[in-house]
Amino acid sequence: MALRQGDPSSGGGSMPTGGANRPGPFGSRPGETAEKGSEPIGIQRDRLGINTDVAAGELTLGVPTDPPSPQVTVWYRNSALLGVSGVVLIGGKTTVNAEGPSAFTRLAEAAPGDLVVLTGQHGGAYSFTLDAVDPAGPAPDLTAVLAQQQSEQLLLIGWDQTYQDASANQTLVVASGTRTP
Repeated sequence: MALRQGDPSSGGGSMPTGGANRPGPFGSRPGETAEKGSEPIGIQRDRLGINTDVAAGELTLGVPTDPPSPQVTVWYRNSALLGVSGVVLIGGKTTVNAEGPSAFTRLAEAAPGDLVVLTGQHGGAYSFTLDAVDPAGPAPDLTAVLAQQQSEQLLLIGWDQTYQDASANQTLVVASGTRTP
C-alpha cells in the first residue's frame, strides 16, 4: 500500500485541526503584551476644554520640537510610555490664531488636583492628578526631569511661538502630575 501526502501515517501529513497536537497562536499568551507601555494618542481635561490628539515627536538637543499644528500636542519619544515608571512629557502651543485656540491655550488655568486623562495607542485611559501648575514658570531641566523613574508622572509644557524662545522672552506654562490608581 502506497502512502499519500497528507496521510497521517506517513509521518509528514496534514496538520491536526484540534486537540493537544494542534499548534496554538504564535506570539504572546492571552493576557500578556509583547511590549510594556503605550504611546499616548489623546489627551483630555474637560474643565479646560483640552481634548486633542497627541502626535509622537522628538527632543532635539534637549529641546521639544513644535507640534505639527497648534491644535495637536506632542508626546516626546525620549520620555516614558504610559503605564511604566518615568515621566511622560507632552508639549503644545498656547496661542490663539485664525484657526482658533491651540491645544494648550487654557493650560495656565489648570490647578493642582485637576485630573488629566491620556489615551494610549493600545487602548485604555491613564489618569494623572496635577500636583503643581506654574503659569509663568522657567524652562525645566528636561534631562534631569526625564531621568526620574520612581513613579508614573506627567509633565505638560505649553509655549507661545517656539519652545526655544519661551525660555527667553515668552510665557512658558508647566504643569506636573502623578498617575492616579
